Amino acid sequence: MLQFAAFESLTKKLYTGHESQNQHTAQHFICGACAGSLATVASYPLDVLRTRFVTQGKVQVYSSITHAFNHIYRYEGMRGFYRGLLAGLCHIAPQSALYFGMYHVFGNTFTVFLPSHYSDLITALSGAAAGISSKFVVYPFDTSKRRLQVIGFETARKEFGATRIYTGVIDHLVTATKEEGFRGLYKGASWACIKAGLSTSMYFFIYEKVCSILRTSY
Repeated sequence: MLQFAAFESLTKKLYTGHESQNQHTAQHFICGACAGSLATVASYPLDVLRTRFVTQGKVQVYSSITHAFNHIYRYEGMRGFYRGLLAGLCHIAPQSALYFGMYHVFGNTFTVFLPSHYSDLITALSGAAAGISSKFVVYPFDTSKRRLQVIGFETARKEFGATRIYTGVIDHLVTATKEEGFRGLYKGASWACIKAGLSTSMYFFIYEKVCSILRTSY
C-alpha cells in the first residue's frame, strides 16, 4: 500500500502532460524505483522479524514479536533490524522500477491487441507479466537479502546445519556462485515468479479500481 501511494504521489509531481510516450514510460521506471526504496526502508524491520520467525527451527529463540524486537535490539542494536538492507534495496529498487515500468509497457502492448472494453483483462495480464519479469531479473538479490537477514541468528538454525556468514551482498553473490553455481542464486525462483505474477496482477487490478473510484468521486 505504501509503495503504491508513494508511486502515485511521485508520478503526480513529475507528470506535466507534455511528455512523450518514452518519457512517460521512463517516469514510471524512476518513480517505481523511488517508491519501492521508500517502502522498503520504512518496512524493513518488519521484514527482518518475519524472516527470523520463518527460519526458526525447533529452538524457539523468539516467543513473540515483542520478545523478538527486544532481543534483536539488545544483542544486535538497531543495525540488527537492517541486516541485508543493501541487498534489499538492490532487490527492491530495480524490481519496483521494472514492476511499474513494465506494467506500463505491457499495458500499452496489450491495448494494441485487445479491445478497450477488456480493460480489466489488460490490467490483470499486464500486472502478471510485470510481476513475473521483474521478480526473475532481481531474484539473486532476494536470495542475498534472505541469507544476510539470518546472520546473527545461528542458534535457532543449528538443526539446519552451519549458517554461512557473508560480509555483504557482493560476497554472497560471488561465494554462492562459486560454491553452488549460477543456479544457486535462483533456488525457489519458479514458485516465487508464479506467486509474483498472481499477486502483482491482483495488486494492479485493485490499484486501478481504487484510482478509478477516487477519480470519479473527487
